[in-house]
Amino acid sequence: MLLSRNLQSLRSASFAPMYAFQVKQMLGGRRFRGAQRNKYLINSFDTMAQSFDTDYRIKRARIIAEEINKRINVSDKSNVLEFGCGTGLITTNLIENINNLALVDSSEGMLEQLKAKLSNISVNKQITVYNDLFSTDLALYTYDLIYSSMVLHHIKSIGLFAQRFSKLLCQNGTLCIIDLLPVDKDYHINEPDFEGYDGFEPKWLMNQLESNGFVQKQYNVIYTGTKEINGKVIEYSLFILIATKSNN
Repeated sequence: MLLSRNLQSLRSASFAPMYAFQVKQMLGGRRFRGAQRNKYLINSFDTMAQSFDTDYRIKRARIIAEEINKRINVSDKSNVLEFGCGTGLITTNLIENINNLALVDSSEGMLEQLKAKLSNISVNKQITVYNDLFSTDLALYTYDLIYSSMVLHHIKSIGLFAQRFSKLLCQNGTLCIIDLLPVDKDYHINEPDFEGYDGFEPKWLMNQLESNGFVQKQYNVIYTGTKEINGKVIEYSLFILIATKSNN
């Protein structure tokens, strides 16, 4: 399900004067197959947006950003995209080294929180916000780096999104994915509209990427934590997978 409402409140927002900040309306772009599978982004993430930035998530995002910086020279990338930016937890830890940034998220609630956060940043950046990875406007550019954290396991059509990443990246562009290793099925039990994966076997995910022109460069487990769900403590781990778009 794509957003059916305009993001007028974002368009009319007042941002720090040194920020070039735009909101791209996506509904004029190409709708992608299986769009109804993204309804969770409206139902769950809009609801939790205002309380999303817990201390736990803030600390974890800082660690993830550090792991990205260890492996990728972000400042060397002229055009960067984050898919599933949410409230900007990862990006706010990387933005110092990024000049041109596209942020994509399908949740209007998350984008409202992101807007408020970015309006308080007074550095000279070019930032554009989109609410659909399949926007025709987004495809007017190519990107040196696409990164995504804890998003893909919510999406069933991995091959379709891998194909889109390949189209958006320039030749030899970098794709960086941070996501769950296989986890207890109760991890998402309180998300009744969840229709994704209970984590990934990295080899399977890399096969999906290779089928769309990517070559693996790095893989590491970078984080282990616990999540208490209905009184049950579930341990989970996150991996980082870095691939480049092949010249072939």
